[in-house]
Amino acid sequence: MRKLRHFIIFLSLVTILLFVGYVVPHFFAVPQISFLSQFHSTPEVTDTIPKDTLPYIDQLKNSIPVIKVIPAKKSNREIWMVGKGISLPNYLLRAQKHLERQQGRVLRMEELSKPNAVNFDFRTPDGDTLQIELRTSDIFLDSASQIAVAFMVDTLTLESLNALNKLPFSYALLITPFQTPPSLFYDLDRLKNKELVIWLPMESYSLQENRLAQDAICIHHTEKAIEEKMENAFSRIPNAVGVATRMGQRAVEHRNLLNALFKPISEHQRWFLDLTQNRYSKVPEACKNFNMTCKQIAPYATKISLRKYISDGLWSATRTGSTVLVLPLTAESLNIVKDLKEKTSVQGTEIVNLSNVVATGE
Repeated sequence: MRKLRHFIIFLSLVTILLFVGYVVPHFFAVPQISFLSQFHSTPEVTDTIPKDTLPYIDQLKNSIPVIKVIPAKKSNREIWMVGKGISLPNYLLRAQKHLERQQGRVLRMEELSKPNAVNFDFRTPDGDTLQIELRTSDIFLDSASQIAVAFMVDTLTLESLNALNKLPFSYALLITPFQTPPSLFYDLDRLKNKELVIWLPMESYSLQENRLAQDAICIHHTEKAIEEKMENAFSRIPNAVGVATRMGQRAVEHRNLLNALFKPISEHQRWFLDLTQNRYSKVPEACKNFNMTCKQIAPYATKISLRKYISDGLWSATRTGSTVLVLPLTAESLNIVKDLKEKTSVQGTEIVNLSNVVATGE
C-alpha cells in the first residue's frame, strides 16, 4: 500500500513538471527575436532627406548671417562677426525672429561702449543659454541690404525711353490705367528690365480739383463699383505686379473701402503699396484680412532735393535691410540714378525688383 502511495506521488510530480515545462510556455508564449533576425529586417528608407540636419546654432548663424566666429578667450563670450552694410539692430532683429520661430528666446541685448558691437544673450530651442558678442567687421557683406527703384509715370518721351533702357538695373513704373494715351502702352513694350505697377487714383482731401477725380476709387462707391474699376484696371495693365495709391489720403482711412479694394487685388494675387504717408491709414490692419502683402512707402516729395531723398534711401537700406525709392520720371531723376549701382555696391546694397522688396515684408 505504501509503495502504491509513493508511485502516485511520483506520477503526480512528473505530471506537474511536464505541465510547467511544456504546456505553460506554449500557452503564454512571447515572440522572440533572434540576434540574426536583426540583419534580415526591412531596411530603412534612405531616399528622403531631412528638412534640416544642421545644429540649431549653425542655422541661426546662417540666418543672420555670421561671416566669422572668434572663440572666447578671457571673457566667456564668443564673438560673431557680421558683414558691414547693414546695421546691428537689423542683425539682432533677424536673430530674434529666427529664435522666436523655433521657440527660442532672447534674454538680453546690450549696446557696448566699443563701436559697432553689442552683447546678445539668448536661449536656444534646446534650452541652452548662450552669451554672444555681435560685432561688425570691416568687410562689406555682399547683398547685405536691398533697394528698389520705382518711377511715377505720366508720359514717356523718347529721351526718357532711351535713358530707362540704359539703366544697368531693374526698375518699376507706376502707370495710371485711366485717361492714359494708347501710345504710352506701346512705348512700354520697348522697355527692358521693367516691372509695371497700377498707379490707382483714390480719393484725397482735394479730389474735386484733380483731373483724375472721375476715375478715382471713392468712399461713396459700392463694393461692386470698386470691383468693376479694379477689373478695368487689370484689363488695361494685365501684367502689373501690384497696385499703388495715387493720392488717396482720405480713402486709406476707410476700412470698408479697403476691404472692397483688397478683395479683387488679392484674387489677382497682387500686392499693395500705400504711398499716402497718412498716419491714420488703415491699410496695415485691413491687409491682415486678406492673403496678400501690403507695404507703406514714402515717395519723393518736393520739400527736399532728389539727391537728399536718394541719399537718405541708401542710408535707410543699411539700417533696415531694404528700402524703396519712388521718384518722378524726369530728366533730373534719370540723370541722378544712372550711377546708383556704383553707390550701392560700395555699401553692399543690391538693387532688386520692387516685388522682391515687397515680398520680404521688411
